[in-house]
Amino acid sequence: MLISTPCGAPTFLERGAAFAHAIGRLRLGASVEQAQADLDTINRELARSYPETNRNVTAGVQPFRNIVIGKYEKSLWLLLSAVGLVLLIACANVAHLQLARGLDRQIELAIRAANGADRPRLFRQLLTETLLLSSLAGAGATALASWGLAVVRSLSLTDIARLDTAGLDLRLAGVAAILSVVSALIAGAWPAWKAAGVRINDVLKLGGGSTGLSSRRNLRDLLVTTELALATVLLILAGLMIGSFVRLSRAQWGFDPDRLWLVNVMRPANVAASREGAVEWTEAARSRIARIKGVSTVASADGVPIDYVWRPTSIALQGRIVTSNWTAAGWTVSHGYFKTIGTPILQGREFTESDGIAGAAVVVVSRALAAKLWPGSTAVGQELQVLNLRTVNGDLAPDVAARMRRRDPSLTSDISAFELEPRRVVGVVEDIRAFGLDLVPSPAYYVDYRQYRTPFGNGRATHFVVRTNAEAATLAGDVKAIVAGPDLHGEVRNVRSMSEMVARSIGGRGSNRLMMLVATLFGGLALLLTATGIFGMMLHTVNQRLPELGVRIALGATRADVARLILEDGMRMLMTGVALGLTLTWAASRTLRSLLFELAATDMTVWALSVAVLVTAVLLACVVPAQRALRADVATLFRA
Repeated sequence: MLISTPCGAPTFLERGAAFAHAIGRLRLGASVEQAQADLDTINRELARSYPETNRNVTAGVQPFRNIVIGKYEKSLWLLLSAVGLVLLIACANVAHLQLARGLDRQIELAIRAANGADRPRLFRQLLTETLLLSSLAGAGATALASWGLAVVRSLSLTDIARLDTAGLDLRLAGVAAILSVVSALIAGAWPAWKAAGVRINDVLKLGGGSTGLSSRRNLRDLLVTTELALATVLLILAGLMIGSFVRLSRAQWGFDPDRLWLVNVMRPANVAASREGAVEWTEAARSRIARIKGVSTVASADGVPIDYVWRPTSIALQGRIVTSNWTAAGWTVSHGYFKTIGTPILQGREFTESDGIAGAAVVVVSRALAAKLWPGSTAVGQELQVLNLRTVNGDLAPDVAARMRRRDPSLTSDISAFELEPRRVVGVVEDIRAFGLDLVPSPAYYVDYRQYRTPFGNGRATHFVVRTNAEAATLAGDVKAIVAGPDLHGEVRNVRSMSEMVARSIGGRGSNRLMMLVATLFGGLALLLTATGIFGMMLHTVNQRLPELGVRIALGATRADVARLILEDGMRMLMTGVALGLTLTWAASRTLRSLLFELAATDMTVWALSVAVLVTAVLLACVVPAQRALRADVATLFRA
């Protein structure tokens, strides 16, 4: 259970903004709703006791499970829906093939009925055959699932939580067995009951070819149309997942995580108390880390991508706030930062050693921020003003602090509450997807940490980003020895590989890759099952209609007329099924939006290509049955 509680203020020492989270375990028998009701009561009491700070504060409760798998929940439901659609296609396929098989076995079943077998007995026999086939198919599918799970594990999709613990157990085997039985009942019960009702007198009439033909044809059309509709949905889904993954694969983080290491350190309290002391300590540590064997470059930053510490900040141009409905992400970095993390400089330059405490106030902006502030013109040389809340003697001005405690919504748009910090743009860098590969990069600006002024102190925590080569095998130990040494007296919290952090990050390629692979597999299965089913249905229909086709040819119908008659039957069901499938996909498009990367759920190109693939497969499935009718001579058709 995760509780978002109201505590902390700009100094994190007094009552104020709701920034903190708490984790707790519910009592046995207690529900999330009860916990929420208790917190609501506490919130109301706090609001009465502290109206200035707690009037509009709430605390929400949600299961911790939502935090762990929340980002995968829609994907998992989508995959489960795809499984269900493939199962329905397979059931429809088997059902109309069973109907066709029942027609072929009319004489056998009629003779059995004439010899005393009643309808329930014939029904049990036919359903038993279907259950046997279904059980064999279920056993084979379980074996394939075990192999498929091994394949998925080999893909190293490290950003999917607990994927390495996934496996087959008795519960899944039981589910597979139940699905096999249910599928057999869905696909075989009705065809078996229809076939078991045959009588010898009906078979002897006109050779048995017309017995119940109309009702069977209507049922056949319904099953095929359903197959085509579901196949359309799955093919479009597969197309969208493939298109989304292709775009995601081409997307870049904006930095190079290969051989890049993140070192989290704590400065000593005595040096972190002043900006000058923090700068001196950081530069000393940085220069010593740079001398480690195998280290190429080193930079420092208060926050880095994925392990972010950033400031949502308002910006002004010529004394006018331009970020009324959006904010820029402010990052504090050192000179050489962009070279170290591998972010391209698009215009101008990055920070240098001369951009120090005494240097002119400068800023580097991202491509996105430059496009927002100066569209169509060069950003380098322009001036922007960063807005910092007004202070008095290093503390927030009393009127500003009071408005913050009241959560005054007009504060962000009132320029009198801020101090304007003019900065000249010296460079434009590539956008960095700091918060996830599947998220649009935020407009960002970067300030040299030596020039960053804050009323709350520089703080003890900072990061070093270290670019290495293959020789830096003992980097973690060497860095710890330097930072914690007798001269620096710092503390290394951890040393992490940025490559591994990227792999585990929210919005990594792993979950999207899995979605694409599974959607493609299911789309291919749907296409194969549908094409196979239509081929079998059309071939059986042609065989049943051979005498009728022979009469048509004898009365003057050309071979082209016969081919058109057969293909029109298939195209009629195709058009109906595709139209229904497009309608279902459009209805589900809103759900798909959050699963796609830079691709609309109603992308017409993907839809058109998916439908074209299905139409081509259906046409090919109709060709062989049509050729069978065209190649037979009239005498053969009449004998059939």
